[in-house]
Amino acid sequence: MLGLGGNIQNDKIPKRAYTSGSTLLDGTNDYLKQDDGVSIIDLISPASTSFSISFYFMMPGSGGTAQVMLMTKTKAASGDGFLWLYISGSNDLSLQASNDEAGSGLQNQILAVWDTNFVKGTWYHITITCDRSGTNSNTLAYVNGDVATRSNHSTTASNVALIDTNNDAYMSMGTFNINTGHFIYYNLHFDEIAVWNSVLTADEITEIADKYPNLTQNVGDYASSGTLLRYYRMGQDTSASAINIEDMSGNGGAPLAGINAPTTSTTKPY
Repeated sequence: MLGLGGNIQNDKIPKRAYTSGSTLLDGTNDYLKQDDGVSIIDLISPASTSFSISFYFMMPGSGGTAQVMLMTKTKAASGDGFLWLYISGSNDLSLQASNDEAGSGLQNQILAVWDTNFVKGTWYHITITCDRSGTNSNTLAYVNGDVATRSNHSTTASNVALIDTNNDAYMSMGTFNINTGHFIYYNLHFDEIAVWNSVLTADEITEIADKYPNLTQNVGDYASSGTLLRYYRMGQDTSASAINIEDMSGNGGAPLAGINAPTTSTTKPY
């Protein structure tokens, strides 16, 4: 049933049938990459840009976790700045962004840590929202639709870019390039990566986490299809390696390039 504005109005909408798979990184040498200037992090970095990032992930296997980089854009040279979204060695979810726009060494623009307890072999839906409409940024994390407890958060100005605009590093997911040029790789599943230039509401995040809607259409409590910038559904080609994962937002964004042939897996969130 269509309601006002063409949105589907039904608070009992079932989860969308899930027929695709996920992208699997083997932890040996493969990862996802976007070039400088067209990456997800480049989209959210400009000063005073509010944003939301949403995705599903799973760490295969069992046992404890070590530090795991989920999304990075970093360069070894001093003053280039970086943005890291990662699971710390103590199993906290952390987001850190620093730059050198002030000209006096690296300046933290976001430093937030949330208490989490990720378990290997379990799918999680993660949403990061950053409201930069006021004087200072307000950054929240949601895990499976519930807001996470924030154990650390720095007060950071909204009117400064997250990372130096001269940073010419690429963005990666599932790997970390240490300053020496040595790469660390992580065994991860990723699915449904999406980016908005708006702050999703708690109700919207619950809608996404619980009912798995098509994010290009407003449905139920989800009403932000108009601010969707990138949408990578993953696992659309179940017969081949995930070489290039196309943007499904309709905005013609750069694909996520699979380096060293990450694969399409039938393992999926639902």
